[in-house]
Amino acid sequence: MTRLSIDIPNELHHFLKVHTAHKNDTIMNFVREAIYYKIEQEKELNAESIKILEESAKSLNINKYSSYKEMYKKLNLI
Repeated sequence: MTRLSIDIPNELHHFLKVHTAHKNDTIMNFVREAIYYKIEQEKELNAESIKILEESAKSLNINKYSSYKEMYKKLNLI
């Protein structure tokens, strides 16, 4: 296990201590759960991603290339 140190205002530290004590939990568990929650939240698709997936399912705005080199040129990757 690795140690993590963060600077937070005294008021927030006090709030965390009181909140976690009230929940009969530890600050470490609270922070760990908050990190996992944030990561899961970021895995959700945004509106643009959903639109692109819907378009691709309907075969809209799909580009076809004869080779990967042609695709790379079109995308300015080479």
